[in-house]
Amino acid sequence: TLLRCLVRLVEPSSGRVRLLGREMTALPPRALRQVRAEVGIVWQRHNLVPRLSALSNVIHGAQARMSGPRMWVQSLAPATVREEAMSCLDRVGLADRALARVDSLSGGQQQRVAIARMLMQRPAVILADEPDASLDPQTGEEVMSLLLNLVRQEGLSLLVISHRLEHALRYSDRILGLANGRIALDTATGRANPASLRQFFDQAEAA
Repeated sequence: TLLRCLVRLVEPSSGRVRLLGREMTALPPRALRQVRAEVGIVWQRHNLVPRLSALSNVIHGAQARMSGPRMWVQSLAPATVREEAMSCLDRVGLADRALARVDSLSGGQQQRVAIARMLMQRPAVILADEPDASLDPQTGEEVMSLLLNLVRQEGLSLLVISHRLEHALRYSDRILGLANGRIALDTATGRANPASLRQFFDQAEAA
């Protein structure tokens, strides 16, 4: 809900939303679309087109800044766009599966394609909604490490929603805890006390 409110896929019932220096709740439709184009989102579900290749799905990320049928499939895309999409796939370790249909890939590989598509968008900030939730533990660790490394290489801000305390401690610089719609916890990860955090999140989930 928080991530959806940030980009106004859900309209907040009260309060204000500021993102990338702009008052989101005051933006008209065209300006809102422009801001959304700068926000990369990695969802729990990969939201890929199963029958298309990994490369075509990554090219779809360019629709944030381009439009038209040439952005639908890799065979129609300009050479520069295909090259950029291949570079994004290479960064997530899937350049060798570029022409494979997405529905032939494993869950972890599909999430990597989704991350490559997000990189193709050239985002200014990244939101991730439990990006490891549908993956087995080992693959989840690999995806989280990949995402964090990419963000640090690009110097981007990443907001991750997670219900796994161990991931919050391992893959963050700052931990925020929500309770009753408000920030009830805000601490630097390096100063966090795991036992206190566990108690806080157990109480929040029980509520």
